[in-house]
Amino acid sequence: MSEVIRSGTGKAATLNRPAAGKTGTSQDYRDAWFIGFTGNLVAGVWVGNDDNSPMNKVTGGSIPAKLWHDVMLAAHERTAVAALREWVDASRIARTPELPTSSENADSFLERVTGG
Repeated sequence: MSEVIRSGTGKAATLNRPAAGKTGTSQDYRDAWFIGFTGNLVAGVWVGNDDNSPMNKVTGGSIPAKLWHDVMLAAHERTAVAALREWVDASRIARTPELPTSSENADSFLERVTGG
């Protein structure tokens, strides 16, 4: 997902720190989004018309990625750079019938279900 920002459709989201994300555009340009994260924050931007009409060829890599960039730049203004976390293959979790217990944090749940 880092490549999306580094050299893919999400280049408009490039920050002065490690970041990753995913662009998306629905058929007929009715919806466009950019979902991204840094080592500190996760945020998503969606744009579309409230009457479900098509936009003028807006894609996730255009307005949503630029908005995400601007918001994240301001949000990280006084924040130390943090490395991106190593993410677990979501398909392994999807095949795991167990749910996290109420006292379990995300890291311990991932460790339990992935064996790592």
